[in-house]
Amino acid sequence: MGEVFYRKVGKRYIPVAESDVMSRGMPSGCYLVIVQPGLQTYRICLNPEYANFVAAMEQFKDDLKSRLVHLISQGNMSVNDIVDRAMDDFIDRYVIDRDS
Repeated sequence: MGEVFYRKVGKRYIPVAESDVMSRGMPSGCYLVIVQPGLQTYRICLNPEYANFVAAMEQFKDDLKSRLVHLISQGNMSVNDIVDRAMDDFIDRYVIDRDS
């Protein structure tokens, strides 16, 4: 979806240019696009082979944020305990070999 720019000529505005909002300010390269209801997130991936890892880290970050807010509001765990538990969950979910 483009953005249309207008110029005032007399009492009227006439379209003079159209710009693609996505391409402005974004250098060429590979991007990871995460779409959620009401939200689109763009992350640059310097190496496309790491796109899965970047996507997993974004999911982990979102999970950690929601977990922190929920558990801190209950007041029964420290932040360090929450982060430690979240890291263990992340490793169990996304890392194949924990020893390497």
